[in-house]
Amino acid sequence: KVQHDPPMLSLDKCYEEATLKKWFDKFEGDAVVSPKVDGVATCIRYDANGDLILGATRGNGKTGEVITEQVRHVGNVPHHIEQGPLEVRGETYMPLDVFEGSFKGVYSSPRNLTAGALKQKDATKTADYRVEFFAYDAVGLDYDTEVEKNQHLERLGFTPVPTHLVGHADLQSTFETFVAERSTLNY
Repeated sequence: KVQHDPPMLSLDKCYEEATLKKWFDKFEGDAVVSPKVDGVATCIRYDANGDLILGATRGNGKTGEVITEQVRHVGNVPHHIEQGPLEVRGETYMPLDVFEGSFKGVYSSPRNLTAGALKQKDATKTADYRVEFFAYDAVGLDYDTEVEKNQHLERLGFTPVPTHLVGHADLQSTFETFVAERSTLNY
C-alpha cells in the first residue's frame, strides 16, 4: 500500500449547464477543460535524480496499491525525467482502437481491462495490453496556470490529457464540441 499526500480525489460531476455555470461563476478568468478519460487513476513518483521509483493506483484516495513494475510497462510513461523529485498523476487507459482490435467480445470494457493489466502478477505482461497514460497533475512543483503545468509535463516526456482554455461565454459550446467529437476520440 502507499499513502497519497495530498489525497487523490475524484472530480465532481455535473449534468446540466446551470450547475456548471454556477461552479464557473465562483472564480474569474478562463478555465481549462478536458474530456473525461475512463481509465485507472495512477500516480507515478520520481526521486531527486528523476528516476521512476513508484507507481500506484488511487485506491480510496488516501491509500492506493503499489503497481511500480506494471507502470514501467505502460506507454507514455518515462522511466527517467530531467527534474525530480516529482509526483505525476494521471489516467492509465486502454486506447479504444486497441480494445476494438484485440479484446472486444472477450472482455467487457477497456476500463476494466486496464485495471486488470495493472494487476498482472508478471508485470511484463502489462505491456501485452498496450495501455497508455495521460498526465493531468504534477505534485511537488508550483505553476502559475494549468496550461503552464501541462506544457512542463510535456517537456518531461508525458502526454498531457488534451485540454482547451475557455472563457465563461464559451463553456457550453465547448461542452457541445466535446459531445460531438466524442465518437472520434480514441479513449
